[in-house]
Amino acid sequence: MKHKLINIFVLQLFILFFTVTPAKALACTYNSSINNNHLDIQVRSNDWSNLGILEIISNPNIVTWGKMYQPSEINWITSWDNLSGDVFFGLVGGVNKNTAYWGFNGLTTTSIIPYGLYGVDFSGNLTHQTYYVQMNHPEDVGTNYVICTRNGEVELSTPSPTSTPVPNSKVIFAPGLGASWNADAILNCNIDEDTGIWNLASYAEEVYNPILQAIQNQGWTTLPFYYDWRKNISVNSTKLSNFIDEKTNNEKVNLIGHSMGGLVGRGYLETSSGGKLASMLTIGTPNKGSVYAYPPWEGGDVWNNNLLEKIALTIYLKHCGGLFSNDKETIQNNVPSLQDLLPLEPYLKNKQVSEEYLPEQLINRNNWLETLSDNTWNVKLGYIAGTGIDTLQIIQTKDPNKKDVKENLWVDGKPAGKIISTEGDGTVLLSSAILPNATFSAIINQNHRNLVNSVEGMGKILEFLEIPESLNNNQFLTSENYSPDSALVIIGYPANFIVTDQNKNVRQDKDGMIGIMNPKSGKYRVNILSKSNNTLFIVAQFLPNGEVKYKEYNFKGVGPKYKTLNFDSQNPQEDILTP
Repeated sequence: MKHKLINIFVLQLFILFFTVTPAKALACTYNSSINNNHLDIQVRSNDWSNLGILEIISNPNIVTWGKMYQPSEINWITSWDNLSGDVFFGLVGGVNKNTAYWGFNGLTTTSIIPYGLYGVDFSGNLTHQTYYVQMNHPEDVGTNYVICTRNGEVELSTPSPTSTPVPNSKVIFAPGLGASWNADAILNCNIDEDTGIWNLASYAEEVYNPILQAIQNQGWTTLPFYYDWRKNISVNSTKLSNFIDEKTNNEKVNLIGHSMGGLVGRGYLETSSGGKLASMLTIGTPNKGSVYAYPPWEGGDVWNNNLLEKIALTIYLKHCGGLFSNDKETIQNNVPSLQDLLPLEPYLKNKQVSEEYLPEQLINRNNWLETLSDNTWNVKLGYIAGTGIDTLQIIQTKDPNKKDVKENLWVDGKPAGKIISTEGDGTVLLSSAILPNATFSAIINQNHRNLVNSVEGMGKILEFLEIPESLNNNQFLTSENYSPDSALVIIGYPANFIVTDQNKNVRQDKDGMIGIMNPKSGKYRVNILSKSNNTLFIVAQFLPNGEVKYKEYNFKGVGPKYKTLNFDSQNPQEDILTP
């Protein structure tokens, strides 16, 4: 019986061997020519109907590959990591850059490699002995390569290949001062250490979500870069460089920066000599500084020109101000980025003197902006600026009083008046928002906030990116002229909580914060789940008249707690929390 089963099995193998059509063995040859720093490859194969990858490999110590070319009648997707791309340089992940290949579209559908001329630019001392060419079938992902045999020089009758453009449909978006939030960093008043992951602050969502969604709706990839706005801009430019390297392979990307975010982008542009940027757009960016940086820097005083910035700085000063003698010391020690925003041109004017002046002490001057050059590094540059909004141009000053002198406040003059210009967006003067050597510009009648989230502002952003404008169906669009003048900010740390307003609308915290813009008077019920025996609970009311009501509480015990906030914008009270 045993011998009978073996015989049947052998017979089955014999039948299978003679009934299955054997796979066609792949064989290939190529001609190649080297001209200066360019290599042309002309490939022939016995099986054009079933080819998956054409690959050129070199010793990375001798040569690295750069721009790739291919026959003009094809347009392949070749990056394993980004199926929207056309070209991939280097090994998977961009390591070594010693492999240039043309492949198939993803891992499921295939494209046939046609006969034609392929090319690669290189750097190094390339010879025909320091590289080789190989191919395989589509189903053999990363395996079963066949090395091709070189026959000689390229046949000159073959048409020259055309350049394959590097894809640049990724948009890095850097928001402005105060738009990013990290509960651990802010509420622990920690700036010296690496402060971890930052996210979009709850009170800034209405500003930035519309444009992020509008770009994404066009099929583009949006990569928001949230950062510790307290740190020097140069520090965040370095972090931006790491972020871009981490989020991209070798494709070019576009950068959009609003307000301070534009300066973070300019810092990256300068230190990386263009880096991976295909284009950069600054929106309401203080390229020559902003006068509004002077009050908090020299006096620890936050003015009312920008609600988003006021929320961020006020919460930080109220919670962390006790670390130093006064709010000025807190700013200069823990928010050094404000020095990078001070104006480059004279902006102070004593009432007794006719000429404007700059602060005398170096610590009170901007020593970073002047390090930026006007070099474009072959990057497409553009800017959007606002005008028609009252914007601070000159601060009229007087001598500080005895108390100020004792506390080292207003060393270069105490504000005593304002000279206003209508050529600005309410925060940044038009003359400061202009980006040198930009090839795209848009000056629109919008304030600092609406430059980035009005229909007009978003339309200009899409125009710069050369995306067909399609905003009518964007569910995130806000009113054309919507600019909130008040906010109710609630913070619980460490905790999770929800807030239900008088209309039964429910909001969930994000990293321990809920920001309600233009809040209506009434009861706000808070259900909070404490994660510690000591939970910090903050209620900050930013009122339409510029007044701020701020109160901190300490909840004891782990577990759920139920509270009510009685908010009244007409008769505001500091303590509005009830059991």
